[in-house]
Amino acid sequence: YKLESIRNNIASISTTAIIDIKDQPITIEKTRLTANITGKQTGLVKINIHSGLLEESKNELNLKGLMLVLGREIPFTMNTKNTVRLAE
Repeated sequence: YKLESIRNNIASISTTAIIDIKDQPITIEKTRLTANITGKQTGLVKINIHSGLLEESKNELNLKGLMLVLGREIPFTMNTKNTVRLAE
């Protein structure tokens, strides 16, 4: 987390996370698999410094990797964007 600015009582905070999953065992509907996934999540969160309430949050997640299922390698790619805003 990094405080980028405070303007008009709104704190803008950037977020960054590096994802590095190696040989992680996972069970999905009784099927065991192993995941190797890498990626990055970035975002910007805006918080009202007086109320402490979230005004807005924008996040992006990009993942890529392989899953080993029943002896077969399955390529995996996921890209998501998520925006949350305080309702007026």
